[in-house]
Amino acid sequence: KAVVSTQSTGAREIEDTADQNILLYYQTMFYFGVKWRYPAALARGKENVRRFLRKEHVNVIYLSFSLRHHKALVKGSWRKVLQLLNTYPRSHVEYVLILSHLCKTKDVREQRFILNYSLKCHKMPRSHKKKVLCKVAARNPALGWEFFKRHYPTYFALFGEAQFTFDDLVECVTRNLSTREQLRDVESFFDTHPVGSGAAGLKRGVHSIRENVGNRSGDGSTHRSVDLDEVLSKFLSKIE
Repeated sequence: KAVVSTQSTGAREIEDTADQNILLYYQTMFYFGVKWRYPAALARGKENVRRFLRKEHVNVIYLSFSLRHHKALVKGSWRKVLQLLNTYPRSHVEYVLILSHLCKTKDVREQRFILNYSLKCHKMPRSHKKKVLCKVAARNPALGWEFFKRHYPTYFALFGEAQFTFDDLVECVTRNLSTREQLRDVESFFDTHPVGSGAAGLKRGVHSIRENVGNRSGDGSTHRSVDLDEVLSKFLSKIE
């Protein structure tokens, strides 16, 4: 019923309300209405996308929910949503929401585009440049690591002296790598490049890579079987 009232009350009135509690309430109801495919919410979602295509104002939060379920209405929607970064965001929350939506892409060309965009865009806050790299690296570890290496001087200049920020950044671009070649590459890279305040993050990242390599090669299961063999042998020796 709450979702139905969003249509009867009028989208613009709800979006522009000054009462943040009411705004959050309707956003939450619309989110679950779309997720559970409630007809009224889906109809509202289609209208949101159509308004967006007509270059009319659409609250970015409602638009993001709508695009998830009506992508067929928007050919090349990823590039269209990217344009929102220069026109729509009126708050930190909206900016993060748009970036999160863009970074979910599995298309390698789009991943490269948003990475390059994040470094070149002067309007983008530094903290968001880090978020973009970490989100892309989580979906495409090899690309994230290669991009980080290629632009290391830039990232080091931005974050190298910020202890917790660079620490997290180094870890997020290394921890999902999973081959011995990538492990050697990470170690050799930082043998010749300063790690700055990211030493602890590098240590955690290398540890994660070694675990990933072990899981891929079966070493992890081998270690577990050895432990079980030890327990079994001790048990049998007591019986004898």
